[in-house]
Amino acid sequence: MPRIGSEEYKEQVRRKITAVALEVFARKGYRRTTMDDVAKQMNVTKPTIYLYFKNKEQLLRAISETQETHLNERLRKWVDEGNLWDYKTILESQAKSSIQNEHLLGLWLEICSEASRNASIKKIVLENFERRRKIIEEALEDRRNRNLIHPKSDSRSLSIAFITILIGYQVLQTLRIDKSELRQATGDLMKAMLG
Repeated sequence: MPRIGSEEYKEQVRRKITAVALEVFARKGYRRTTMDDVAKQMNVTKPTIYLYFKNKEQLLRAISETQETHLNERLRKWVDEGNLWDYKTILESQAKSSIQNEHLLGLWLEICSEASRNASIKKIVLENFERRRKIIEEALEDRRNRNLIHPKSDSRSLSIAFITILIGYQVLQTLRIDKSELRQATGDLMKAMLG
């Protein structure tokens, strides 16, 4: 156990706050959640939360960075293992992710909606999107250099389309669209797009 007041201790507390806040945001929604809700869930005072995060947006940024790190690690793993282009592997992973994190998807959709009204939240969402897009674009460039996709294909556009397909897949799966039909349609589209 790290010494109270040490940087390691502070980092552990920050991680605990972000984990609890994510649970509360997912359950109540971003807009309806207050810092007091997070404090109550942790059994600490609200000033304790404010020692680590000056406001709810800063807390959202920390949560977003943590979630994005996990997602980007998964993307990098798919790229390194050569599975990024195996649409069956990706769709299965997305399916499991959607089922396990239905509330998180709802929260993400709410945050995207909030981003249309809040410039700092929009900045968080766009920064996360851009990091994810770059990972996929680099992988597409590699495929193009190995003549696995058309030499004139635009890697940036394809990376945006790739993310769009995955997001649409998750949203539709959460809405309980027929899984086999959805998986087939998405797989066909990815196959057509990526060869």
